[in-house]
Amino acid sequence: MTHYDGSLSTATTHGPRRWFIPFSDNQKWFFEQDYMQLRESFDPLLLDTLFVPSSSGTSGDVRREFYLVAESSPEDVGGGVVQWTRTYAAIPEPRMEFESYAHTFPGLETGSLGPLRYISGTPTNSASVTTITTTVAHGISVGDSVIIRYTNQQPDGTQIGRQRLFTALTGTTGSTLKVSIIIDTNIVLWLTAQKADMGRDAFTEETTSWIAYDYFLPGVSQGITTFADIPIINSPVIVDSNGTRTDTYAATTAPTKTEYLADVKNKTPHVAHDSSLRRWMGNIYERQTRYIIPK
Repeated sequence: MTHYDGSLSTATTHGPRRWFIPFSDNQKWFFEQDYMQLRESFDPLLLDTLFVPSSSGTSGDVRREFYLVAESSPEDVGGGVVQWTRTYAAIPEPRMEFESYAHTFPGLETGSLGPLRYISGTPTNSASVTTITTTVAHGISVGDSVIIRYTNQQPDGTQIGRQRLFTALTGTTGSTLKVSIIIDTNIVLWLTAQKADMGRDAFTEETTSWIAYDYFLPGVSQGITTFADIPIINSPVIVDSNGTRTDTYAATTAPTKTEYLADVKNKTPHVAHDSSLRRWMGNIYERQTRYIIPK
């Protein structure tokens, strides 16, 4: 027959707490604790029952509010006594994880070309940049697409017109235009620079993303009574002038192509797809929201 010292009419801890570090933040967010009690006195606790570990300095103690997220079935250990395990978890703090992600970037409607601006004199090369001067202010901004036209001479003496697409670099302003170095040889005549409002189809490309993890316990987290109160963060939706959802930004969509390109220029994060919810432990929910930088 098995004998136990002391009264086991109430749940009594048996052994040390077992702490767990589930995330890369190296924080202790939940623990398991074994208990013993007379079977006739055993009564399971309700989920979300609050528990605050002591600050006695015992190894593994953490001064956070923990909530019951799981309780195992009791097992007989003899002498009318049962043993079981309770799992308590704190509500984790928000965190982020980075990873590559295959994202489908939206299409862009082709816009009209800007005015022709004649090139004055001969452009100069310095390091990896070609500096061009136009006869009047060109109205081109850093990051804009630019068509540069010129002619160069072939070995047989004939002259062939060229036009190449560049991106305006830092230092572009007024009548000064800077682009990546133009390495064509035997250029005999510089012609024009013209802003190009480029279009494109939607495309999928692997890019850097980050997932924001947020945690909620209904009835405890502020403003969250049930899981349905947890806000979902939505990804951008493009709507055309007919109210139809589309995958291409244009001058007449909402948001417009101009607004989207402003986010591209400012590297404003976009939600890649609507955030998702799942139970993390017990009644604690985890919301995942993936972000990317638009391009």
